[in-house]
Amino acid sequence: VDESVLADQNREQKTSRRWDWFLSGEFRSVITVFVLVVVGSVLYLSNLGGSPLLGWDEAIYASQARTMVETGSLHGFFSWPGNVKDPGAFVEKPPLFPWLQAVSMAILGFSEFAVRLPSALAAVVLGVVVFLWARRRFDWRVGVTAATTVFIAGPLLHHSHGGRFGVPDSLFVLFGSCAIFSLWSAVQRGRSSLLYVSALFGGLAGLLKGPALLVYILVALPLAGEVWDRFGWAMIGKASGVFAGVLAPWHIYALVSYPTRFVDKYVWEQTVYRALGMRNFSSSPALLPFMDYPYFQFLP
Repeated sequence: VDESVLADQNREQKTSRRWDWFLSGEFRSVITVFVLVVVGSVLYLSNLGGSPLLGWDEAIYASQARTMVETGSLHGFFSWPGNVKDPGAFVEKPPLFPWLQAVSMAILGFSEFAVRLPSALAAVVLGVVVFLWARRRFDWRVGVTAATTVFIAGPLLHHSHGGRFGVPDSLFVLFGSCAIFSLWSAVQRGRSSLLYVSALFGGLAGLLKGPALLVYILVALPLAGEVWDRFGWAMIGKASGVFAGVLAPWHIYALVSYPTRFVDKYVWEQTVYRALGMRNFSSSPALLPFMDYPYFQFLP
């Protein structure tokens, strides 16, 4: 009789624990993540291949990815107008985004949907990541508000560099945000493993947009003192090794294999000249406003 009573009590306790979980904040968060995935998929995946590729960035990245699939090369080849007969290795940008597009094309075939899928999935995941971090840092309401803001933000939803176009920007924001969130969590919780995760995502962000990674480095700077106090030189050195291990190999390969093209295109045109806002090479403003003054235009 005693064993029967104990068995009944154990069953009741297990049932109670299950109901407690269903009524808890964790269950609500699981449901919220599911809803966010559904909503994000509707916003970013519906009719994704319904329009032709844009004739500039989308077409450039798609062209690289297609040549990767067709030739098995680690980098794409691209011919600028007027130079169709002499396609060169495209080393103006790091290759992670075309690599992901190439995987998508290899699985789904050559289509607008396949070209844009990595960017769209990144936008969906970004909303979920923002929710999870904001919920942990603040509360559930803040998390939902933050994720909703991300999903409906004009630059991500409608802009030609947003999540519905075949460009690396949404992936860059996702990896950069994960790097910052992981770094913050490492400092708050004192976990070195999160420091390495931050370094990994930082390296991946650099493999998407190269020098644009400076944006997230500047964001991370206020945490530098806290990171030093928490972890010291040894762990910071190991994390830097993770970062360099992700970011450096392609840059070394490109520099050794195509030294002149890499220096001219990647270092000067895409990094120095664009940062200075030199109009002969970029229609974009300078990285920092003071760099847009005319005397910078006369630098060699």
